[in-house]
Amino acid sequence: MVAEISTNFGASSKPDSIIPYSKINNNEGWSTATEISLSKGDSLSIGPHPWEGGRWVWSGPNNFTSTNREIHISKMDGTMSGYYKAVHTNASGCEGSVTFKVVVDDPAHPFVEPDTSVNDTSVTDTSSHDSTTAIGLRGLAGGAPACPLLGAGATVQVFDVQGHFIGSMREERVRALNAGVYLLRAGKSVRKVRVE
Repeated sequence: MVAEISTNFGASSKPDSIIPYSKINNNEGWSTATEISLSKGDSLSIGPHPWEGGRWVWSGPNNFTSTNREIHISKMDGTMSGYYKAVHTNASGCEGSVTFKVVVDDPAHPFVEPDTSVNDTSVTDTSSHDSTTAIGLRGLAGGAPACPLLGAGATVQVFDVQGHFIGSMREERVRALNAGVYLLRAGKSVRKVRVE
């Protein structure tokens, strides 16, 4: 059975550039810093651009989530320190992201850098000896068209979700694979797709 993939392989679209903006205690002017230090009790506003269009999804410490472009957090303490990530999906289905490191000076709850070494989901290409974390653009069925890795006719490496190499093929030929979820890689860019 020939499967369909929810993506637009021939498009030349790409993620929008994300400009980070933040301010502490509603002070005048926004900062473009992505590392933010504040005192216990301060409030924080983060409002990256693009200003209009697309969809925003936030994640952060203590299961923080939001779908607003701009977030406001009042009366911060050390339990709110950590990494706040905003993912922007534009009208073409391409994702861009920005991550803010927020550290609240709170002796009762000092900031500890999270250990990310356990959750490494790298796909390793033994021919080039580099690796790419399989995150970023989603081309899953049922959503907006995915941002293509390359133009039509370009070759990508295909892996299963465990990172096992399946083979190299033209990106548009991925539709002919058996139903399932695959990782497509071109250089250091990786996209997850679902073939149905």
